[in-house]
Amino acid sequence: MADLVLDSGAAPRRHTGVRALLAARLALISFFMGLVVFYQYRYGQQSKMLPAMLAPIAATYLLSIAYLIYLKLAGSTALFAYLQLTLDLLLVSWVVYATGGVNSPLSFNYVLVIVAASYFQARRASFWYAGAAALLYGGLLSLEYFRLINPYDAFPPITDARNLYFFFTSWFVNVTIFFLVATISNYFSGVISETGQELRRKSEDFTMLKAFHENVLKSMDLGFLAIGLDGVILSHNPAAERILVLPPVRIDGHPARDTLDLPKITEAIAGMAGTGETSRLFTWSYPAPYGRELNLTLSLTKFATGGRTHGFIAVFHDVSELKEMERQVANAERMAAIGRVAAGVAHEIRNPLASISGSMQMLESDLAGLLNEQNQRLMNIMARETSRLNRIITQFLGFAAPAKINAESADLRELIEETVALLESDTNRNRGVRFESRFEGDTTAWVDTGQIRQVLWNLCVNALDAMPHGGVLRVGAARVSMPGRADGAMAVRLSFEDSGEGISLEARAHLFEPFFTTKPFGTGLGLPTVQKIVEAHGGKVTVTSRHDKGSTFTVWLPVDGAFSASSPYLHN
Repeated sequence: MADLVLDSGAAPRRHTGVRALLAARLALISFFMGLVVFYQYRYGQQSKMLPAMLAPIAATYLLSIAYLIYLKLAGSTALFAYLQLTLDLLLVSWVVYATGGVNSPLSFNYVLVIVAASYFQARRASFWYAGAAALLYGGLLSLEYFRLINPYDAFPPITDARNLYFFFTSWFVNVTIFFLVATISNYFSGVISETGQELRRKSEDFTMLKAFHENVLKSMDLGFLAIGLDGVILSHNPAAERILVLPPVRIDGHPARDTLDLPKITEAIAGMAGTGETSRLFTWSYPAPYGRELNLTLSLTKFATGGRTHGFIAVFHDVSELKEMERQVANAERMAAIGRVAAGVAHEIRNPLASISGSMQMLESDLAGLLNEQNQRLMNIMARETSRLNRIITQFLGFAAPAKINAESADLRELIEETVALLESDTNRNRGVRFESRFEGDTTAWVDTGQIRQVLWNLCVNALDAMPHGGVLRVGAARVSMPGRADGAMAVRLSFEDSGEGISLEARAHLFEPFFTTKPFGTGLGLPTVQKIVEAHGGKVTVTSRHDKGSTFTVWLPVDGAFSASSPYLHN
């Protein structure tokens, strides 16, 4: 059989099916020979033929035991499979001999060996075994025809073994069936082999594609969500957990609108599902846990094949740092412009204003007792507005001037408590507001106490103005890691949480812009001044706000004196 063309799929099938072959052999031989024994027991002379009929069964069991021992010691090999099938042909010949020879109804068992050969062996092996079966069967019939052997008649004989016509017909029909089965089984074996190879290739390609898909999703920095047609999240990648600051159980299986805090995505999914629109872009403010607010950008794309929409893919990323950089650049440009006009403002407005104020004071002194009540009221208004204008110019010049930091070690808790004590006793500003304080750990930092007092005062006053009808102002300080510092630097985090009406999204975008204010008589320089002082100290200030739930201003001040390099400072 050296010229057989080996089937590349035969080895895997041989390894997986050889045990099934052993079990099938035992089952078939036991079943058919059991039928013969039962028949003889009921209708024949079982005492004479029983040992001869039981011998093939015993041989089958002994061979199966030997096969199992060999499998355990050496494993399944091509030679082992050839040996099994060859011995099976001899075993079938023995069964045919033991059940009547030319009159045996079990000659079809040769067909089972041929089919097994096409499945377990190389291609065209079934033809070799069909030829071998034809020779064995023909030889058995010839020996019986010439009376060199005398098979047992397990069943009533159909004809005399010396009937040449029946002899030739039986051999010819069986051999024809052998080769016909070999042809058909060889064809289907080839089809099964090619199908198996194609399936293995597809499986390998699918495995590689799946691994590539998973590795890409795991390694990408962008958040990924697979969303069903009902708007429920089906799967996500690790970046989505990191950006949203949520555990996996809070993402998969939950509506996308709730997880992302983006109600518009539900409308987008419903609109895109029934139209030709393929994608939409969203930019919104995401309220992350722990008081953070992130600026996210999301691209929602329809996932469709064959004209049918199966779901949606959402890819999003955090653009908070980019927005912060844009804000800082805009602030730097704005500060530069303010600085250029600051000097001119000082000379062109403040000096004439001082002259006007002095002249008014002299005029008021000279006309003392001569002015009626209305004129005196107008004079007081002019003096008050002149003073207010001078105060605005003073704040403006202070805001535009470089921050001069006189640093010293100070306990921020003491500074907060001093500010709270002053505001609690100020009946003009404090209208039924209750203060709550919470301090954790060491709150000492290297700061300019005068400037930090201004920061505390401005933030507390803003919080009081947001609660004109009373409420609760929670202030606190805690020692934490400095955000954005990879060196593990520590900071003191200051928080100011009010229970007011909150700040609108439009107003939040302009909070730290000079001269932007929502107060009737505000100058719009309080929060920009706070931000300038904090950044000069190397810190940062953020704000979160929800409608009807109040606002929280958070300030981080590094404890190690890591002031901004662009701001000059002096150490006492």
